[in-house]
Amino acid sequence: MKLDPKKTALLTLDCQMGIFGLITGAEVVIPAAVRAVEFARKNSFLIIHLGLGFSEGYPEIPDVGSSFKRVKDNNLFVEGLQAGHEVIGRSVVHIRN
Repeated sequence: MKLDPKKTALLTLDCQMGIFGLITGAEVVIPAAVRAVEFARKNSFLIIHLGLGFSEGYPEIPDVGSSFKRVKDNNLFVEGLQAGHEVIGRSVVHIRN
């Protein structure tokens, strides 16, 4: 299969220091992710780094029924206030509408 750089993108999802710190054994993913990003760069693919981050006060997370309750209760992944939400190996670029 030949990948066309004009039609191919690599998406890295939640490759963040804070995420990897919450999951036992997650560090085994890093070498494969690095190889994938290097391959994408070498072949001029669009690379999209998507990470978890919330506004102060967590207006994005409802008070009940959310799988992100642990994040909200522990004040995790607040953009600009703490370390942990940066992408492994490079800084995060935040795009807001």
